[in-house]
Amino acid sequence: MNKEFQIENNSIVIRGVIENSESRKLVILAHGFTGDLNGPDDLFKKLSEILQDLDYTVLRFSFWGTKPSSGEFEDMTVISETSDLEKIVAYANNLGYKEIWLLGESLWWTIIANAYCKSLKFMIFWYSAFELNDTDLNDIFLNPSAKKELSAKWYVSFKNYKVWKDFISEIPKLSVYNKLNEISCPVLLVHGDSDIEVPLAQSEKAYSLLVGKKELKIIHWAWHCFRNEHEEAIEITTNFIKKYL
Repeated sequence: MNKEFQIENNSIVIRGVIENSESRKLVILAHGFTGDLNGPDDLFKKLSEILQDLDYTVLRFSFWGTKPSSGEFEDMTVISETSDLEKIVAYANNLGYKEIWLLGESLWWTIIANAYCKSLKFMIFWYSAFELNDTDLNDIFLNPSAKKELSAKWYVSFKNYKVWKDFISEIPKLSVYNKLNEISCPVLLVHGDSDIEVPLAQSEKAYSLLVGKKELKIIHWAWHCFRNEHEEAIEITTNFIKKYL
């Protein structure tokens, strides 16, 4: 059975969907910057179908400021998104799931690291950013033109979004490498070797710092978001999950 849900986080309503809710094993899918609960090019929806066939419940949701959740995107910060994810994990625990996996993509590893708790049994990271200053966000939001716009308007225009000063100010100083030794559960990292938005070197460094069971899988020629490698990314992910069925 599939059902929509919503939970309150201060003045914001986080909305999402729980699929195959009868299982007692849960996978939470956390989307990346400017993404949503469907994942890039519906990748989360495709992965969810496979996970349900493996008898997992799947929880997909949108962070603050991304539909169908409420709030304005320009008010989003790493702190606010961390709070959203903490609420989601607490909600899952309150529903009684005994085994909770967490899969995050891109930028939101920085959020996941801050929201990590011992109730998470496994973690999977796709093309994840562990240091924001070493990503394309630095080029987009901290170049001279962007700084000029930020000084005049307190935000920078990016695609159809306004990215506010509070988030941009976090980019130069946010690194979560020092949190990796706190993670004791098995971890899978998946990254493309042609990713120019978040360098593969970040996942390689993270892999070297993790202290528990860990795997690093590199998809050759893959760019950010695995645009042309959906099937390979899903196969790598589900093979990892099957090891712990």
